[in-house]
Amino acid sequence: MSGIAWCKHHSSEGVCRHACALGLDIEALTTAQVGPEKMGRHYMLPCHTNFLDHITKAKCDKRLLPTQEEIAQHEAETAEMMAEFVKRLEVMEPWVATIKRNHEGQDAAGTDTCPVCGGTVAYRHAAYNGHVAAQCKTPDCLNFME
Repeated sequence: MSGIAWCKHHSSEGVCRHACALGLDIEALTTAQVGPEKMGRHYMLPCHTNFLDHITKAKCDKRLLPTQEEIAQHEAETAEMMAEFVKRLEVMEPWVATIKRNHEGQDAAGTDTCPVCGGTVAYRHAAYNGHVAAQCKTPDCLNFME
């Protein structure tokens, strides 16, 4: 297995919050098996791959790791997503620089042509730090805040 894989039942509900699709209380299971002082360490959870099994951590007989094919598919999807992100960033950066240059030192809000899809993008520029926030009206297009 390449890298770290998580049990298929595991999901993360935020920073240091873990859930199990089977309804198991992962945190209680881990606390009971390895002690509360180690609970904040995510690698103590039973949900990790075997490559971390050399440490003393919680065990779960329901753990179901992804197959090599599922891992490869996930890695391919991640690579594709990152390539799309880089393409959008290359188009977006000059547009953001223009907004900053045109509104330097002043608050501004308006709409413009989306540099990614050609639709309408609403933006805000903050005078106090020069940051730009923008959201395209096209679903799944630009939506960011610096």
